[in-house]
Formats: sequence, C-alpha cells, structure tokens
Amino acid sequence: MSLPSHLNLIGVVLAGGKSTRMGTDKAQLKVQGKTMLDRTIDLLKEVGVKDVIVCRNEAGYLADKYPNSGPVGGIHSVLEHLLPSSKRHLPTKKLKALLILPVDMPLLSKSILEDLINCGAEMYSSLRFKDQPLPLFLLANEEVRDCAKLIAKSDKRSIKRLVNCLSCASITTEQQQPFFNTNDPLQWQDAIEQLTT
Repeated sequence: MSLPSHLNLIGVVLAGGKSTRMGTDKAQLKVQGKTMLDRTIDLLKEVGVKDVIVCRNEAGYLADKYPNSGPVGGIHSVLEHLLPSSKRHLPTKKLKALLILPVDMPLLSKSILEDLINCGAEMYSSLRFKDQPLPLFLLANEEVRDCAKLIAKSDKRSIKRLVNCLSCASITTEQQQPFFNTNDPLQWQDAIEQLTT
C-alpha cells in the first residue's frame, strides 16, 4: 500500500508491558516462527510505514519517560522523542501522525489498518475504531503530546482517557476478530486456533 501523499506516518509498537497474566513476555511469543514483536513491525511495514518506533524498556528501544505509566506513557515518550518540549516546531504541509499498535493483537489485519489510515488522513483527525482503544491513528502535534504527558503523570493512565481528552473520532466496522487481545495463555491459545482455521 502507498500512503496518502500528504501523510507522514510513523509506526509505534507498544511492547513494554510486564506480561504478568501471560506469565511470559508477550512480545517474544511466536506465531508461525515469528515473534509477535517482529510480526507487528512487519504488519506496519506492509501498510506502507517506513519508520517504526518500539516502546520497550530494554536497550535498543525507546524507554518510557515516566516508568510504569502504561501504554499512555509509551505514547507520550514517542511524542516527546519526536516533538521535544524544549524545541519550537514549525508547521509542516504534511500531516504527521502515529499508527499505534499493541504487541498482543495477533489477529490484526492489513485491511483493517488501511481503513484506519485512510479515514484518519482524509479526516485530518486522530481516529480509532468504535469501542476499541487500539489500534490508534494519532495526530503527532504539541497538543496531543501535552495531553499524553498530563495523563501519563496522573493516576488514571488509560488510553480511553487519552482519546476522550483529545475528542478522538471513531469509525465503525463489522469485524471484531482483528481486535482480539491476548493477555493470558487461554486467550493466546484461542488466537492461535483462529489463525490456523
């Protein structure tokens, strides 16, 4: 897929969770011989994203600016990395946005992400699917960065709160399978069975 010409899209993989319920690092679980981390990066590249940032508290990845601040902390860290508070940013003609994926959705598809990208670029708006916090098409600007910072530093650090704060638009889809989230071994096994049937 080629991205809309007016769009500068950066991929983000949220892979910094502790995987407590899974009992093992979700990013390293394998599907068809490929780790979930590699699989998620490859999916971003399939939809035309050239630059990918992985949020993960390990050497070689982007660590959270505020430790233990969850997915919103990862999102804030990316925005602070791209748009440091200490620098003044000049307006650009291209729409700068993030396509944010969690590392634990093995059923996400290229087509569902293409819908999200195309609608977000057309609307010039942060966008998600109705009733789904992720995946998320998020404008990359100072307002979004500052809102993410505020939530990352608070004691209520949910993506739902972030999208509400930003008045994030939503679109609908008949599909529910792509949003299947795997947090424990039973959910993981269920996802693997769905992939192989």
